Amino acid sequence: MKKLMRTNNTETREMKVVEAQLLSAKKFPRDVPGAIEKIKNACTRPMLAEQAEYQYPRGGTNVTGPSIRLAEAIAQCYGNIDFGIVELERLEGEEGDKKRYGKSLVESYAWDIENNVRVKKTFTVWHVRDTKHGSKHLNSERDIYEQIANQGARRLRACLLAVVPGDIVETALEQVHETQREQIECTPESRRKMVNAFDDIGVSKLEIEGFLGRKLETLEKNPVLMLRLRRIYASIKDGMSEKEDWFNSERKKPEDEDGESINPKEAKTEKKKIPKREAKKKMKDEQEQEKEQEQEKEQDKDTHESKSHEEVENSGVTESSEETEMNIPGIKF
Repeated sequence: MKKLMRTNNTETREMKVVEAQLLSAKKFPRDVPGAIEKIKNACTRPMLAEQAEYQYPRGGTNVTGPSIRLAEAIAQCYGNIDFGIVELERLEGEEGDKKRYGKSLVESYAWDIENNVRVKKTFTVWHVRDTKHGSKHLNSERDIYEQIANQGARRLRACLLAVVPGDIVETALEQVHETQREQIECTPESRRKMVNAFDDIGVSKLEIEGFLGRKLETLEKNPVLMLRLRRIYASIKDGMSEKEDWFNSERKKPEDEDGESINPKEAKTEKKKIPKREAKKKMKDEQEQEKEQEQEKEQDKDTHESKSHEEVENSGVTESSEETEMNIPGIKF
């Protein structure tokens, strides 16, 4: 009985909230020209412009589009839009294969209150994270929340872009591109921040250089690559792509100062390997020299023995000939 009363109270409270939102939207309708100006002004902020687009590979091409951060900013400036991610139900794991993991039934939605247009997407989030070492069961509330938020963000982005007119989104992207051209910088400080940001999601500096095929110091001459890295970072951060989609050992190797390629996997141990290589080379040279000296000694020894043997043979022949001559009968000397 108490549970039923609580349910009824919750439903009543939610209905009152919805009614208040409808009355507010009718009383204070949005000013579309003013909303567009707000959106353009928001897109002039450098931090938002850096995170405004995502990029991920598909079918040999790179797909780009407005990120969840830009979609949220557009909805906030456009006004009279309610959006969010709701966990509808949570089920515990069962015995057998993937069912042993728990799962959550989740809904992402966006509601244009003024025009009464609502878009929602319902999906299932398994309490498991795929890693290089296999599937990891998520037990803590924090891990489950992050998993739901990560997968829900992509659906929420789609819902928001469905209720906001497309021409307004295009206007926002144009302003973002203009801000990026004006504000983009490739200073050592900006490169350091970018490297730290990628390091937080498990991508090292050497992997970035392997993906670009060049040193990060060369980005000053090509700032477009810096912009591309920011899009890739936003894509990985928002869950639109995985870091393995961009960074792997088969990418083009970065070039060093002499123009020679560097293997990112070997670059970490390159300094340690050089002394070992030199020591091995030196030891090999010494061994070859010792071998050559031994061969020369053996040749000298063989030559000396051969000469001694010839002298002995020659002396033997002379003595035997003299004895033969002296023993011949009838001949006096």
